Amino acid sequence: MHIKTFVFNPFQVNTYLLYDDNKAGIVIDPAMMSPEERHEFKTYLETHGIKLKKALLTHGHIDHIAGAAWIKKEFGLSPTAHAADNSLINAAEMHAEAFGIKIDPPAEVNYKLEHGDTIQSGDITLHCRLVPGHSTGSIAFIEKETKSIFTGDALFAGSIGRTDLPGGDYDTLIHAIQEQLMSLPPDYTIYPGHGPKSTIQNEKTGNPYFS
Repeated sequence: MHIKTFVFNPFQVNTYLLYDDNKAGIVIDPAMMSPEERHEFKTYLETHGIKLKKALLTHGHIDHIAGAAWIKKEFGLSPTAHAADNSLINAAEMHAEAFGIKIDPPAEVNYKLEHGDTIQSGDITLHCRLVPGHSTGSIAFIEKETKSIFTGDALFAGSIGRTDLPGGDYDTLIHAIQEQLMSLPPDYTIYPGHGPKSTIQNEKTGNPYFS
């Protein structure tokens, strides 16, 4: 599996493009907001011959779904999320206005992701784990062949996601991270929703919330 990281919009969201040797692609958290960002993403696909097959959302906060409507319009893909974040996604335009930002109305979203689900696209298999606490429906995606975890805003390098936003709860998040993420092998690489990547080992020994 190949991993390309884009950093999009004023919130500096990591949008991940995963693709296999046959060029079947998955986008995680399509956060492209500006025409320039959307052009950058589309140009990368075209240059590398990648066919986008799936769009996945780790959670429903506006910074992570800013490009969801564009993905639907441009590629015909309805992003998939956990149903518990339905209210967040439906209120996305209102939340964006509170930050002085205008985003497209949310695309039609498939609320089909569940804890324990397996997502297959080409040669890529992702395993879903529910990690609530930053939002009620936060999902982490695990790819076992490359030992990769896409954690959204649940777990960062040296930190954790905010819990003061709608759907957030500190105790829930700490418990979920310990049960669903820290239980993975130490050499798994963490690809978070913002900032640099890390490993489970690094977070066990260096993250002040767990070390």
